[in-house]
Formats: sequence, structure tokens, C-alpha cells
Amino acid sequence: MSAPFLIEDTDLVLAIARLADARGTPMQTIVELAIADYARRHARSAPAPEWLERFWREHPLPLPSGLEADKRFYDSLNDEL
Repeated sequence: MSAPFLIEDTDLVLAIARLADARGTPMQTIVELAIADYARRHARSAPAPEWLERFWREHPLPLPSGLEADKRFYDSLNDEL
């Protein structure tokens, strides 16, 4: 990736700056640490079995339709009205 990363959310930049100032750490280091922590917390602890990986490849989830679910309709299917 050759383009620099730009954060356009002013509130987020200010939050990073406040944290960096409080810790005496450069803003870039704060972002690097946050990314490393996020990756560590959300890493798969164990890879999925091959059969499941194959199933996911062969049966991808459909793209979102953009339509909202009709809660009353689905509740009526389960006699929850």
C-alpha cells in the first residue's frame, strides 16, 4: 500500500492524541499498539476444520439484500404475537 493512511474523523484523532499525550507516546505508536491488540484478540485460536473451510467456499453467504426484516412476520411464524 503506497498511500498514507488518513483518519478523517476529528473525534477519533482527538481521542488518539489525548491518549498519546497521557502516555507520552507518539500517536503512530498508539495506533500500532491498538491494531496489534485488536489482531491478537480477534485471531482465530484454532483454524476451522478443512471440511468447514470447504463448505464455506462451496456455499458462500448471499449478499445482503438491503431489505429490513419484518419482525411481526417472523414473530407470527412462531406464534409470538
